[in-house]
Amino acid sequence: MDTFLHWLMLAVAIGVGWVLGYTAKKKSSAGSDPALPSNLKDRLKLLFEAYSEEVIDSFVQSLEVTSETVGMHLSIGSHFRKNGEVEKAILVHQNLMSRPEVPSNFTDEVMFELAKDYMAAGLLDRAESLFLRLQESRSFSRKSYKWLVDIYQQERDWDKAIEYGVPFNGQKGVDISVALSHFSCELAEKLIERHHYWDARNKLRDALRFDKCCARATLLLAKIHMSEGHYSEAVLILRKVDEQDYRFVPEAIPLLLECSQHLKSESKFRCYLEGLLVKKSSSSVMLGIADSYNRELGVLAAEKFLVSSLLEKSSLKGLDRLIDYQSVKAVSDSDTRHLTIIKQVTQSLLDGKPVYRCEGCGFSGEILHWQCPSCKEWGLVAPIQGVEGE
Repeated sequence: MDTFLHWLMLAVAIGVGWVLGYTAKKKSSAGSDPALPSNLKDRLKLLFEAYSEEVIDSFVQSLEVTSETVGMHLSIGSHFRKNGEVEKAILVHQNLMSRPEVPSNFTDEVMFELAKDYMAAGLLDRAESLFLRLQESRSFSRKSYKWLVDIYQQERDWDKAIEYGVPFNGQKGVDISVALSHFSCELAEKLIERHHYWDARNKLRDALRFDKCCARATLLLAKIHMSEGHYSEAVLILRKVDEQDYRFVPEAIPLLLECSQHLKSESKFRCYLEGLLVKKSSSSVMLGIADSYNRELGVLAAEKFLVSSLLEKSSLKGLDRLIDYQSVKAVSDSDTRHLTIIKQVTQSLLDGKPVYRCEGCGFSGEILHWQCPSCKEWGLVAPIQGVEGE
């Protein structure tokens, strides 16, 4: 077996040596940058797929580190990482880091690849240390910002996520303004919990500077005003949500209702919702108007409005509420029994149904997550639309 392995290694070495020699000639004639050519990558792929791990390990350890072979080492390490063999990738790149003969123009690239290995392995502190060292690198400083932002998100260190996110956001073709606005909102929520409203306001203003359409920041600003008893100011702020992002109007309605009750302005609240309903149909807006009619004008007015609305747009939530109104004025046991049966059906259809869905990956749940737990994107989870939703 040892003899076979030696012959195999010799054959591989000869083949790779020939390719490297051919590549070196092409580089010297063309003056190109030392990169791994596609035909060599194909040969390496064949090597990885055809031979055992022991053969590959022996090949990696025996391969000399020179300016011509560093690219091959990097490609091997990258292959291991992409295939989930992170420990092997780390060994390859750590081996390069420890070799003084590695040309200086490859040092930063080796460090960058090793940092990505650490990220894949969940060793965030080690990855952070290397990415921070690369801040002095001409070629990898900007590339490191992305990874540092990812690290600080995972660690929920929102101040540092913003610190490195701002320069990353300034790069050509990069737009993480939505994420930055939510980082600021995360900081604001912590401040609100400690009743540090002044500082929280500043963070929310930062959030709106990053993304003027951040409905989360607007909702939090309104909640601060409500906590301080400034309900009129809160109403003015909440009325901006439909212009920012209509998907989150259902989140504003309960707050608007609370404000209207403190201000004793039921008709103004209803009038505003009626304007929203003209703009775009929504179950939450429809029910908000119906309940307002019920509180101020009685169940008949609420029922009449809801029936006409349901004829225009089907809504399971609306039908469920209509049954409640009709149950109030049921005059016979038979009517009550029939309505109870229908109510059980609508409730069984609504119970356990997700209320929110990520528009990116499809994750759904009953709680609003500003960052999707599945795809980790910000601001894509919103109330579900349709007959069973909004």
